[in-house]
Amino acid sequence: MQQLVDLETLYLERHRAMGSSHKTITHYRSTFRIFHLYLEQAGKQRIASELTTATMNGFAAYLRETPTRGVKGTTQRWIVTTHGHLKDMRALVRWLNEEGH
Repeated sequence: MQQLVDLETLYLERHRAMGSSHKTITHYRSTFRIFHLYLEQAGKQRIASELTTATMNGFAAYLRETPTRGVKGTTQRWIVTTHGHLKDMRALVRWLNEEGH
């Protein structure tokens, strides 16, 4: 069983090695933190085998439905933010697949 946190660390190390910006790495960390919150609330384990279509669909719904700290008078995430988090997860999953994880 591969722990997600270990795989995420490898992914972030790859980005550092490629020269990705601090802002990019920080965004990935934020996405992973929110994904872990979703997994916890959904009663799922933080392991690689949880990276399924059903889990990602659940995460997408979670992003749309859970309130945030409130920016510009709303507690709903902006659609661009939601898409950014989903794009980050898609990139992680694609990389894990390419690396044989």
